[in-house]
Amino acid sequence: MIFIYLHGFNSAYDPSAEKIQTLSELGEVKGITYNTFGTYQEIFNEISSQVPNSDDIVFVGTSLGGFWAAEMGRKFSVPSVIINPCYDPRNMLDKYVGVESTNYKTCKVDMLTNEVVKTYPSSMTGEDTSFNFLPLVLLDMEDEVIDSFETKKVLAGFPMVHWAGGSHRFDHMRDAIQEINTYINHCSYANHGE
Repeated sequence: MIFIYLHGFNSAYDPSAEKIQTLSELGEVKGITYNTFGTYQEIFNEISSQVPNSDDIVFVGTSLGGFWAAEMGRKFSVPSVIINPCYDPRNMLDKYVGVESTNYKTCKVDMLTNEVVKTYPSSMTGEDTSFNFLPLVLLDMEDEVIDSFETKKVLAGFPMVHWAGGSHRFDHMRDAIQEINTYINHCSYANHGE
């Protein structure tokens, strides 16, 4: 099993992060660092070009990476795990437009534009959105960036597990490992049962 990990807005893949170390207990983790200030199509192409040629992959992403994990899961027809996801990037990224942002991992300074934000779809649950495998949603209910209660409502039809407390960075990866494993095994069974 290869887990493709996608980081959140204005970040970068960090193989030493606790989430990544914990996830690696289930299989190999390959991180993709992508330019979160690019257009939808630029990011889609950037991530797609780095996905290994394998049927045995699962996309995992946090925040904006959660949106991208769901998108890539759809494209490659594989399972995805979305953690405290940005489910509506067109509206949820709007607060960062025109704000100079320094990436705390790479120290690169960039600015998100309104033109870029408008290239995103308005939701990961739109009418033209279909999944072979609905993403597993993992939520910390004390997320200080994205309203977890609203996420629960919007993604109510998705498989979902949530924990009291926590933060946007997601503090319950150790608790989520069994949930992720169960989800992957169910998807694998569902795939082979067709």
